[in-house]
Amino acid sequence: MTNLAIINNQNNICENVSSDPRPASEIQIEGYTVIDLSQTPAVGWEWDGTEWIMIDQNLGEGGIGDTYENGKLIESKPADPLDSPAQPVTTGTQEL
Repeated sequence: MTNLAIINNQNNICENVSSDPRPASEIQIEGYTVIDLSQTPAVGWEWDGTEWIMIDQNLGEGGIGDTYENGKLIESKPADPLDSPAQPVTTGTQEL
């Protein structure tokens, strides 16, 4: 079985993943590129305390929503936790 990623040719976003007994090179879907996940590097993100940095992941770890760019599947960059709205500070007790 081949694990496949189905990439939309208009926006280069992985829209689906699937398994098929055929190699990816034999599968043609109009408007899409079909790639073998087990042969495709993936890139993720890691928070280092001040910013998100790109990290290489293992082959086959890409998935739906990733962008296919330069032969890699790249996860969307997460929101910066420092940009999150501040939570109100509360103290004391409340009578119910």
